[in-house]
Amino acid sequence: MVYTSPTGQVTQFAKGTTSGTKAGSEVGGGVMYAFPPSMAVKVEFMYVELNSNSHTFYPPSGGGYFFSNNGTAHFSLIRAGFQWHF
Repeated sequence: MVYTSPTGQVTQFAKGTTSGTKAGSEVGGGVMYAFPPSMAVKVEFMYVELNSNSHTFYPPSGGGYFFSNNGTAHFSLIRAGFQWHF
């Protein structure tokens, strides 16, 4: 990471540790209905939420700066299907 101050001074930061693991949660459900003799239809819903990760940067003068991406990624998924058994 490179930082340029308003006076034009450039500082190069070395990247240290990174937490690349995305932990989160999900919840979902679905229904399926069968038709005689060998057909079925289904609908499923799932909601997924992923948490953020963090980075640590070290300036040449020592110390360290910790940056955390506090945003979350979340999305919903709807699936529908048709089954035919031979």
